[in-house]
Amino acid sequence: MVDKNIYIIQGEIGTVVGAIKRNSRWNTHTPLDEEQDPLLNSFSHLKEILNGIKELSDVEPNIFLRPFLEVVRSEDTTGPITGLALTSVNKFLSYGLIDANHEAAAEAIENMADAVTHARFVGTDPASDEVVLMKILQVLRTLLLTPVGAHLTNESVCEIMQSCFRICFEMRLSELLRKSAEHTLVDMVQLLFSRLPQFKEEAKSFVGANMKKLKMRAGGMSESSKWKKQKRSPRPPRHIVRSPSGQMEPSQSTTLSNNNLSGERPTKTSTQCNSALSSFDLFLTSFQLGFSHLPHEPYQGCKHSKV
Repeated sequence: MVDKNIYIIQGEIGTVVGAIKRNSRWNTHTPLDEEQDPLLNSFSHLKEILNGIKELSDVEPNIFLRPFLEVVRSEDTTGPITGLALTSVNKFLSYGLIDANHEAAAEAIENMADAVTHARFVGTDPASDEVVLMKILQVLRTLLLTPVGAHLTNESVCEIMQSCFRICFEMRLSELLRKSAEHTLVDMVQLLFSRLPQFKEEAKSFVGANMKKLKMRAGGMSESSKWKKQKRSPRPPRHIVRSPSGQMEPSQSTTLSNNNLSGERPTKTSTQCNSALSSFDLFLTSFQLGFSHLPHEPYQGCKHSKV
């Protein structure tokens, strides 16, 4: 009896290949040209492999994933075709077609993460392009949250989250898509914190250096900053104004200070605000330490064709 998972892959092959052939660039192509096309040739080769097996476990995950990932990486495919390939990949993950215990599962997951985070397609219109970006978010979320996501390396996880951040902060995109990317990031962060007990200990010197930086940023100024402050010139005298009664009083602009220079006891509200700012500063510092090696550039998931 043939494994039902094989039929699932064959159905997805028919869907993607049909969309490629319906594309305008294939209207004038002959069958010989279709055989020479690398994308169609890859799907044709996969069909032959699937027809010769009865269990999907007989082939490595990379074998049946490669044609779909090639479509995702291709710069010549349109957004709808790339979206169909992403839907197929997401279906393979959701249906559990990739066995987490397979010896080649780690390599397949790494290839999938690399392809989806570097997806390229020919843009058509903004609405259709955002649909493809939404599918990218769905695949990245499913990839990280399913059991096979445990095979992802730290670099791949960082790249996945950076792709979500780019979509989240790209103001040219709709608010719905940016909010979806934000919720995807929330799910990813929750998962990572739930897996903290499973993480292996890193080198203590590396962790200690980062902790020193965090404490220095959140707790106050560094020694060098304090030294620079001591070397500054004396502070100029405050601007004094004379009240109608004849007494000398400091102006209002100098008495209102964020640092509470009057010596009064800080209120509960100001203490809470300072605590919140310190916590937020600590979060920003830890984020910069973790992602300082990544390039800061806007998301470039698609390229628009010139009219």
